[in-house]
Amino acid sequence: MMNYRAELDELMDNHLIELHKRELSVRNQRIIAGLAVLFLLFMFVLVIVYLWRDARRKKEYMALQQRLMENRAEVMLLNEIPESASNTKVAELHKLEEERFSICVSIFRTTEGSRKLDELKKATAKMQVSIADTYRQVMVSDIRKTFADVMKDLKEHYPGLTNDDLLYCILSLLRCSKFIVLCILDVSSDAIKTRKSRIKNKIDEELFNRMFDY
Repeated sequence: MMNYRAELDELMDNHLIELHKRELSVRNQRIIAGLAVLFLLFMFVLVIVYLWRDARRKKEYMALQQRLMENRAEVMLLNEIPESASNTKVAELHKLEEERFSICVSIFRTTEGSRKLDELKKATAKMQVSIADTYRQVMVSDIRKTFADVMKDLKEHYPGLTNDDLLYCILSLLRCSKFIVLCILDVSSDAIKTRKSRIKNKIDEELFNRMFDY
């Protein structure tokens, strides 16, 4: 009788243990399912936010490109007007040139080259050399691409400027420090000093001061 009761108690205990295990298993499955749903919802929200931001960036980029084309058209129309026929032509052209540069800066801010340039500006001197060596091609390529209109305009006004001169001018307009310029152009301090002196002799004083006095 005692053995029978002990076996019965053991069976009951085992049964209770199995029930408890099942409850734990069901609870764990529910927790895992809940976490999976939360993860999927989180990923869904991330995708939606990314797509929304990407669409907004593309919309802003297209608007900037549209404004840049309008700026070009306005410049072409103004250039067809004789100097004698308009007292404000020079001032209007200057205003359009400044607007064009501002548009190009905004377009540049959307590029990988701009992000690397910002990273370069914030880094320590030791890291700046490493970042410049790694991403120089990206930065230079994006600068030449996005500031093509500005460079073309400078070249038309001052044919003596070389491609490297134009790149240096844009870097200065972007308010890059001397060391940043050295890193991006991959030249010595003396070479930059000589180039700056040559640029000064190629362009008018007001423009030079606007570019390099900062």
